[in-house]
Amino acid sequence: MRLHLVVAEPPGDLAHPKVRVAVAHILAALAAIPHGDLVESMLVFPVFAAGFGALLPEEREQVDVRFAVMERSIGFGNVFDAHEAVRAHWARMDAGVYDGRDVSWEEVVGGVGGTLIMS
Repeated sequence: MRLHLVVAEPPGDLAHPKVRVAVAHILAALAAIPHGDLVESMLVFPVFAAGFGALLPEEREQVDVRFAVMERSIGFGNVFDAHEAVRAHWARMDAGVYDGRDVSWEEVVGGVGGTLIMS
C-alpha cells in the first residue's frame, strides 16, 4: 500500500488504481478473519493502511467496524490511537485539506500525537 502511494502519479494519490486495488485486497483479507480471532492483535497496521486509503463510505465502515471490534477485544492504546489517526485523516480529506498535494502517513500520525505502535 505504502509503495503504491509513493509510486503513484501524482505521489500520494489515493484514487490511483493500484492504491484502490490494494485497499480492496486488504479489506477482503480482513473480512476473511473472524472478529475476535487470535490474530486480531496483528491487524493494527493493515486496518490502519486500509483506513488511510479508504475513500468510499463502505470502505470506511469496514475499517470503523474492525477498529471498534479490536478496541473492545484487544483494548491496547495503540488500537485507539490508530483509529483516531484514521478518523482525523478522513475528516481532513472531507474538509479538502489535502486537495492538490501529497498525503503522507507521517503527516496524519503527527497530527494526532506523533507516534503510533503498529504491532
